[in-house]
Amino acid sequence: MDHPAIRALALRLSEQPLDDFGGGANLPPHGPVASACSLGPGLIGGLAVSTPDGIWLGTYENRPGRLFRFTAATLARLSDGETLGASQAVTVLTIPDHAQGAAIGGGGLWIARSDWSWGTLDRLDPETGAPQRRYEIAPGTEGIAFGSAGRLWAVSEAGSRHIYDYPFLGLFEPFFPLVFALDLSRLE
Repeated sequence: MDHPAIRALALRLSEQPLDDFGGGANLPPHGPVASACSLGPGLIGGLAVSTPDGIWLGTYENRPGRLFRFTAATLARLSDGETLGASQAVTVLTIPDHAQGAAIGGGGLWIARSDWSWGTLDRLDPETGAPQRRYEIAPGTEGIAFGSAGRLWAVSEAGSRHIYDYPFLGLFEPFFPLVFALDLSRLE
């Protein structure tokens, strides 16, 4: 998929760097920006998922969040500098709290949830958002994306400043993100 409106949105979501979106693993390839938009009230861009027909933007919350789906046609109609509003979403799903990343494929909508001490991978119905299954995965898992061969890839959070806000955690050395594949057939 190489749609200028989606690429522009992926590159300029509220002027945030791509690593704020789960490592940018699900975002379209970078290229010249045809136009850019800002996000209106309620749209945070805490996670993003691209599909051939649009883009999904989700919120990271300490309570259930929301995942908004915008069609490629809606994005293409945006003028440079125009604000993308929640009312322009064709679908809004409720997603679990602490959502860090999302991917669509392998029979569902997958949400990676985590903190520095726990992690889960939740499979949701992509049409309704209804929870179907929850699996325990590595703590700190953030971005997820399906590769071209259908394998689900994940990236962990890198050692970041907020980890060191806890006095005893300053004793640990910084760590680097880990990229790994999740074998969905082996999750229990």
